[in-house]
Amino acid sequence: HSCAVRETGAAECWGSNDLGQADAPTGSFRSISAGGAHTCALRESGEVECWGGAAALVDIPSGRYRVVSAGVAHSCALDGSGGATCWGANDSGPRDAPPDAYRTMSVGYYHACASRESAGLVCWGNNDLGQADAPSGRFSGASAGGGHACALRESGEIVCWGSNDLGQTDAPAGIYAAVSAGWGHTCARRESGEVVCWGSNEYGQADAPRREPSAPSALASRTPARCGKRGRSSAGDMNIPPPACPPTCADPRNEAARPCSPNG
Repeated sequence: HSCAVRETGAAECWGSNDLGQADAPTGSFRSISAGGAHTCALRESGEVECWGGAAALVDIPSGRYRVVSAGVAHSCALDGSGGATCWGANDSGPRDAPPDAYRTMSVGYYHACASRESAGLVCWGNNDLGQADAPSGRFSGASAGGGHACALRESGEIVCWGSNDLGQTDAPAGIYAAVSAGWGHTCARRESGEVVCWGSNEYGQADAPRREPSAPSALASRTPARCGKRGRSSAGDMNIPPPACPPTCADPRNEAARPCSPNG
């Protein structure tokens, strides 16, 4: 399923709804993040609300937050001081966020990555494919996918790590403004506005639309709304706004979830 926040602040979801993950509540939201079989959103008040999925996925800790990111079977949020709080399944430790002050955060399959206030990168959780082996350097943010992750260096280059069975970590050279890691593919937006995708293309998910360059306008210069958040990243976290929502795969170990294609 996929979700977005309208300019009015209303949340809207579509796609699979077998567990109520597309039944967005009423109210005004800052951002929204679609997970495996659940969804979490950040209200204007700073409170996090989740729906769908198992009970553990919607049992949100109390408090006010500025970032929320939903994964396959767990979710995490950042409070005003940059501290991370996670809930849901904890197989391989995806809820065990190291204590620190973070600027951005992205929750993947059974791992998560976040950029520190110092611009350093840290990942935690499952690391059977090297997806939690964050590189050194200064980053503006990261995006955690299925068994891989990618990050945007402050210089604009993309670096990816983890599983590469489908070429999902083979980022093309260039300078980028945003990156988003999916299940078995990755998409990024160049400084020129061009969207580039790589990795699995079984369902055409790496066939990014092409457009002719046009003269900048007042409308085009505005930060556009992206899947999951108005004019910001999908979780209000990464400063890495995805140009499109990649397919989300459910955890095959969760009897309430549906497995995804092994090539997707």
